[in-house]
Amino acid sequence: MLDISQQLARELSVQPSQVDAALALMAEGATVPFIARYRKERTDNLDEIQLRDLSDRYAYLKDLSDRKQAILKAIDEQGRLTPQLKRQILACRQKTELEDLYLPYRPKRRTRATTAREQGLEPLADWLEQLNQSGQEVSDLSSRAAQYVNSNQGPDQGPETAAAALQGAADILAEAIAERANLRAAVRSFLLTGRLESAIKPDYAEGTTKYEMYRRYQIPLREAAPHNLLALLRGQKEGILKLELTFDSEKILAQLEAQVIQTRSPLVRSFYQTLIADALRRLMQPALTSEVIAEKKPGQTSSRSLRLPLT
Repeated sequence: MLDISQQLARELSVQPSQVDAALALMAEGATVPFIARYRKERTDNLDEIQLRDLSDRYAYLKDLSDRKQAILKAIDEQGRLTPQLKRQILACRQKTELEDLYLPYRPKRRTRATTAREQGLEPLADWLEQLNQSGQEVSDLSSRAAQYVNSNQGPDQGPETAAAALQGAADILAEAIAERANLRAAVRSFLLTGRLESAIKPDYAEGTTKYEMYRRYQIPLREAAPHNLLALLRGQKEGILKLELTFDSEKILAQLEAQVIQTRSPLVRSFYQTLIADALRRLMQPALTSEVIAEKKPGQTSSRSLRLPLT
């Protein structure tokens, strides 16, 4: 409580004693209008706007603090909590930043990377990452991948071809890239500069729906009014509108490549370019597109319910 109170005082440019008094009154069940009107002497004249900001921000910071403790406990129980990771988690100021740090440690549903690990392809992925970091020139990847082929046991027991082994290793590497907090933050920021574009599906003739204004509609996401966004999402849910978040995919891919690819080997570089594109479009896109849309919606809508194409 003390740390949050001090942070609130700094953020809202008020005294810690004012924050403590207001929070104590709210804990007793007093509403913001009641405190602003009848308890001015307790809060040293905080007005209703200040109290509303304080209440909203306190709820956010309290949720953030509770989530930090839950995540620290979960990672510690896995035996994977390092002092550096603990410092990073405790220093988080945003929920999205916190969840990005937790993502590699979160219990996972089955993925293509899960299957690849079960097929014993993690050492191949490690070898490919070493090639990327070392810059070693190679002229062939298939010879090494062929060592992991196990066609006699069937497709469920191992890859049947060197190409399948390389694909499995790429799936492992793509998942690792998609879970890097700094890369997720970069993609999230880039998506916020995208444009919402909608069109009414061909089945609906002109003038036959209440979404006519969105027949050929586009607007920068940052400029989308909440009521327009809600209408677009309703139209999409009802199957009338096709809705996309568009952006310059080549530009964000170039940024990701610059941060991930270290090798100068054309073969390894090409391999990584392909798996980075897969990491963006298949793994990062659904969750991060949903997040940035959810941030624009009024209220506390869960981002899990939102799914937009990313182009």
